[in-house]
This record gives sequence, C-alpha cells and structure tokens, in this order.
Amino acid sequence: MKEARWQELEAAVRQVDDVDLIVTAAQQLQDEATHEDAPRLRALLEDASFVVREAAAFPLAYLLGPACLRDLLLAQIKGTRDGHDNDTLNAAIGEVLSLDEAGSRAMLAELKHDPDPALVAAAASCEDYWA
Repeated sequence: MKEARWQELEAAVRQVDDVDLIVTAAQQLQDEATHEDAPRLRALLEDASFVVREAAAFPLAYLLGPACLRDLLLAQIKGTRDGHDNDTLNAAIGEVLSLDEAGSRAMLAELKHDPDPALVAAAASCEDYWA
C-alpha cells in the first residue's frame, strides 16, 4: 500500500469520535493491505489503543495466517490486562484457527515453549477451539 494511503487509513482508525469511519477504515485495511504492510500491521497490534489493535487484527490474520498468532495473542493479552473484551481480536484468532488448523496447531505447539507464561496460557487456551 502506498504511504499516503496507509497514513490515511491509520489516521481514520484513530478517530475515536467516529465509529463509522473506524469500521470503514478497518475494512479498507483488510481489503487493501498486502504482505509488504505486515510489519506496519504488526506495529498497530502493539498500539496503546485497543481500537487500533483490533483494526489490524483481521488484515494481519488473512495475510499471514498462523504466522501471526503470536502477535494476535500478545495483543489479546494486552487487551485483557487493560480490561477490554477483545471481541475482534478473538474473532480474528478464531478465523486463523479455522482457516489453517494444521498450521495453527504447529504454531501453538511452538508458543507453548515461549518464556512468557501469559503467552503460553493463551496458546494453550486456543486448543479449546477444536474441542
């Protein structure tokens, strides 16, 4: 995505006063983001704003699949610690798990050995998806 367009969409997902604009911009991020945008989407998942984090979740999920589970789970953990319901993040994680079960299982197995105990617990809880 060209820099000007990225800046436009990123600014739009930060417009906390305009929910319709945020939703539209998040959908446009999903529709227009390319693999080249993955680093910027990952950076948005670390943003202080849960709205910004959630706007990046689906675009990243569809672009990278299981390769972004660690990032999505860390954003989910941050959201939970901040008191948010993480509904969009949870849905994006579920989408990754449903679209590539084998790849997701492999990534979750790796994450179970992460030094971050919260990440280990989050990865373990994802296995309930297939139960």
